[in-house]
Amino acid sequence: MQHGVAKRPRFRFEAKRLHDARSRRAYLGHDGWECYLEGRYARDDDTAGMLGYVQQGTVEDHAASLAQMLRNKPKRYCVTEHGQWVEARVVATLSTYRSVHERVDPLPCIVLLHTLLPFAEPHSCL
Repeated sequence: MQHGVAKRPRFRFEAKRLHDARSRRAYLGHDGWECYLEGRYARDDDTAGMLGYVQQGTVEDHAASLAQMLRNKPKRYCVTEHGQWVEARVVATLSTYRSVHERVDPLPCIVLLHTLLPFAEPHSCL
């Protein structure tokens, strides 16, 4: 504390659009959550967030694809032994998932909370 003023709490997050396989790779890539793994974002935090704006397809499909990518290449995405993508109930009406990742030394592991928000227009049979 400086001069008796408490430090304001912060929750850092990165947001990416999700609409196809390429966008999912960007979500997981250099300008997505790799920013956390490399310490460019949330360097002093042990928890941070990712927002996925689902513009095509469903939240469930994108969540399943992201989970599969982590399962298939855990070393590539620095997933800890018990840090695989799992559902995390934060707000009952939001689809949120948790994953845990190693970061570059000397940074500690980071917990990422992924909230996928539906922005795709529902199809209608008009």
